[in-house]
Amino acid sequence: MAQVSHFMHPSVYPGGVALQHHASSASSLPRDNTSPIHSGAEHALPPSAAQKPKQKRNKPTLSCQECVERKTKCDRGRPKCSACTKRPSNCEYTAVADTIAASGGKPSKIRKTDKRSPGSSSSKCSIANITHPESDTTPPTSSQSRSKNRSKLREYTPEPRASVLLNGLTMPNSAPIHVFDIGREHPFENFWTMKGGLAEVVGVLPRKEQADLLVAKFFDAVDPLYPVIGRAEFLRDYDYFWSLTMQEKCSFDASVLALHFVIYANATQFMELGEASHEDRTASAEFYISAAHQALRLSSYWNHITTSTVQAMIKTFYFLINDDHVSDAWTCVGITVRQAQVLKLNRDPKIAAPEADGYERMRRLCMWQGIMSQDTIISLFLKLPCTSGHSDITPASFDIDFDEEPDEKEQFAVPPGGFPVPLLSKQALKLDLDFVKCLWQCAEFMQDFISKPRSLDIPLCNSPDHRRQLLGTLRAMWTSFPFPFSSHDPNRFYVDDRRLSRQLISVNVNFNHLMMLIHSATNAETGVVVDVFGTLEAAHQNMISFFAFRELRGSEVDGFWAWQHRAFETTMTIANILEAESKSATSSAGSNSTSSAQWLLMTAKQDIIQMIEVIKVSSGYFEYQTMPEKRSDTLQKILDRITIV
Repeated sequence: MAQVSHFMHPSVYPGGVALQHHASSASSLPRDNTSPIHSGAEHALPPSAAQKPKQKRNKPTLSCQECVERKTKCDRGRPKCSACTKRPSNCEYTAVADTIAASGGKPSKIRKTDKRSPGSSSSKCSIANITHPESDTTPPTSSQSRSKNRSKLREYTPEPRASVLLNGLTMPNSAPIHVFDIGREHPFENFWTMKGGLAEVVGVLPRKEQADLLVAKFFDAVDPLYPVIGRAEFLRDYDYFWSLTMQEKCSFDASVLALHFVIYANATQFMELGEASHEDRTASAEFYISAAHQALRLSSYWNHITTSTVQAMIKTFYFLINDDHVSDAWTCVGITVRQAQVLKLNRDPKIAAPEADGYERMRRLCMWQGIMSQDTIISLFLKLPCTSGHSDITPASFDIDFDEEPDEKEQFAVPPGGFPVPLLSKQALKLDLDFVKCLWQCAEFMQDFISKPRSLDIPLCNSPDHRRQLLGTLRAMWTSFPFPFSSHDPNRFYVDDRRLSRQLISVNVNFNHLMMLIHSATNAETGVVVDVFGTLEAAHQNMISFFAFRELRGSEVDGFWAWQHRAFETTMTIANILEAESKSATSSAGSNSTSSAQWLLMTAKQDIIQMIEVIKVSSGYFEYQTMPEKRSDTLQKILDRITIV
């Protein structure tokens, strides 16, 4: 399998080994010398000063040697300046420059005294330093070193603004809050200038062979769960894009280029590490997602919406979730819902796009289901209302006969060298459509009966009879799933088709999670109590799916944040029930001493033990976070208090 060390952030490897992306072509692009990154726009000097002959430079150079040779503006950032980060290139400073930067000052003893009047100024426009993920502090900028001389300026201190945060609390300031004790401040690093345009984004493309590996990884690891991109159409556009000249690429559709970079970012999250660290992989993926976001901005994605825009936004959500930006993902999917509604993706394709062929109708359904599932999942996590409920799509909307459609190979000419991934057969497309239909039904149920009540602090079940009705609805839904998604075969996950295997696991995880939530629902006013054994049975089926996923895909599962979180949430439900049963003198476990009940209790305890081991093994993926340790410690403490088995 490909090694991620080929795709690392340019600052990880000296010399820019990671992103040797048409550097020669990019350097031939016209440079806007009016941009603040390339020239410091100095304030105008009096005519007398302008006529004076230039004095010989009598101070050491603080810029990096690369910027000095190129005669470009250097922000003097450490460990690399922003200009070298974007090129990429070696960023080296002289020993004198490093000494002065370490002291936080300027060479005032060497520099001649400024004899100009206080009214004049030679300060230059500066851009904020880009803080590299590896560095804890940002080197002082020239504006910071001059802050002592600004006492005569009128200071303005804005009043603190109250901000409503995602936990429902009103805080006295606008400081960000980490949802679920995770997340970082900024979802997209800024490596871009104001006037660089699309040429800047094109300039950081990976090499074609690297891009091919990333595209192949994406369609193997990510696409099976969110098949929102038409493979044949994407590969045709992808092959065409890479056949263009550099100048032609700079005038390409920015939304399509954004989709390319989102795919690179998603794929990087699942590449094998090799000799690189997890932080290196994260830095590389975040660099690609930053390029994707910049391309989306250049495409005016808030008011100029295309199919590629929506597809890029769906995959951006997926990246943000896996990159621990939960609150940002919530905002992202809200924007995507509005964009999808503009394209009428929430409408039955037979009504909204009656002239579309079967492939186009399927693509519209897949995109809406992906948005709807993302909106539902994040709403359930945050206990906030869903926004994707307005739709007239029904199960009948998924009835598409691909036998009447021409084969994809007939629609799209395959280049002589082939695509980085093969096209899907009609049978595989039909399985994709059945998979999407199953997840759409699960999302519909979750929105109506779980997410909406939870967001309004309403009990899920009004009465015991109501719970039986909901469970009956769920079982009927499972029966309606197309085969093999409705199979109860314990070996159903272990099939030769890797794509189908992952989809079967995903359907089982989503369905059994719904069953567990209904069984564990309570309502003290109407006598609804936790169904202990129903909850444990559904939770165990959920954990079987998760453990099978890890067995089949190995450490790759560590990149799926939503799967990890849901598995932990399920294990916590099991642990809390077993602890409560241990404390209860008249527990249902004690009154029900059947062999099946005892087996279920022992199996539930074993699920906790196995999940603790999984967290410890996978904690390397989050080696710079404390959450895995907190989670394993929490489960272990509860496990030590369980005495009934």
